[in-house]
Amino acid sequence: MDNTKKKLEWYNVGNIVVNLIIIVICLVILVTQALANKEGWMFTGSVINHNSIYFLILIYFALLKTHFGKKYFNYLNIFLLFIYSLASVTSLLTTIQSFSINTFLGFIINLYFVVYLLHTMFRDTFIWKDYKLDYSPFNEIENDWFYYGLLVLVVVNLSVNLISTEVLRGVLLSLLDSGYYLLFGRYIYLYREYLDKHGINVDNSGNFDQIKEVVSEKIEDVKEEVSEKIEDVKEEVNKIIKSDDNKDIQVVPSEEVSDNKKEVKKTEKKTTTVKKTRKKKGEE
Repeated sequence: MDNTKKKLEWYNVGNIVVNLIIIVICLVILVTQALANKEGWMFTGSVINHNSIYFLILIYFALLKTHFGKKYFNYLNIFLLFIYSLASVTSLLTTIQSFSINTFLGFIINLYFVVYLLHTMFRDTFIWKDYKLDYSPFNEIENDWFYYGLLVLVVVNLSVNLISTEVLRGVLLSLLDSGYYLLFGRYIYLYREYLDKHGINVDNSGNFDQIKEVVSEKIEDVKEEVSEKIEDVKEEVNKIIKSDDNKDIQVVPSEEVSDNKKEVKKTEKKTTTVKKTRKKKGEE
């Protein structure tokens, strides 16, 4: 036991990770408030949105330290998912209102957390079976790859923020945000490791190949429908063109045509006879 405890690193201990998350959130709130005081009221609007999300998450992790939070852990996870769903919606609206790489990456990170939470924190609840989350293809993604994907997003987001930030306090805030993202991702990672270790809802019925097949079939059906409609349009256009070309053409009855042919033959005979008589006279 002593050897295993020595080998167990701090980032694999859930209690230490939760304590660090609480400390980082408190520092983020203090730094953003200091920035608001320095920049004035115009900066406070974004700070309120920024701090409100952190404040709600701080309540979640503070409750986890109590007997109430441990007893109603699954209900608190629903609250946590609601927080990040709300953060995703607000970040999406911010991206639409004022698009930039920073706002877009913020939206992607929030949405990533929603997917990660949904496929991890509800595996030990009735929601997993009732809403058929075991059919989701995202269950195919291994826990390590989920965390590596988050790490890449956080590094890219931090790089963009450091390039666009000129104030030292802004750099500090970016570092704290990135630290929180990694710690929070590690918290989800550890809980998913616990579920995998105990074999809780590890079976996955859905996969991305099935989605590809369904999408390809839908695309083929759409292609066939479009091609059929194009062929119908071509036929209609050809009919219209033919009808327009034949408007000025008069249809002559067959009897009149035969009479005209007879008259033409008669005239041809007359001309030939006249030519022959003229030749005879000339010879004489």
